Amino acid sequence: MNNSIVFRCTGEVALGAVATSLQRRGLRVIRSFDLQTARGAVAGCTCPHHGTEHCTCEYFVLLAYGSTAAPVVITVHGRDARLYAQLVDQPGTVPEPDLAGQVEAGLLEAAFTLAAAAVPAVPFGSQ
Repeated sequence: MNNSIVFRCTGEVALGAVATSLQRRGLRVIRSFDLQTARGAVAGCTCPHHGTEHCTCEYFVLLAYGSTAAPVVITVHGRDARLYAQLVDQPGTVPEPDLAGQVEAGLLEAAFTLAAAAVPAVPFGSQ
């Protein structure tokens, strides 16, 4: 997958929706990196985008496992409640054939579910 899937929400909300969607497909999801957790370990770390210690930048690395040992790696990154999710190619690692497709479908489902929840329903003809 060379394109990004866009989420217009915080990272925790996006990750929750992604995990739910992937788990529904029988996949196991592990968060292997979280930028804000890593920043918390360093005092006085200023953000290159915001110029202060207050930072809304988010970067997560998720590992999605199917029935084999090789996971699909997903990065979710962005700031100010606009995140981009992508699958990452890992040289020398071959996940099971359908796993990347399942993960991509799960990411799309999560993004559409969150987008639909954020848009208020308007009855047809009332516009």
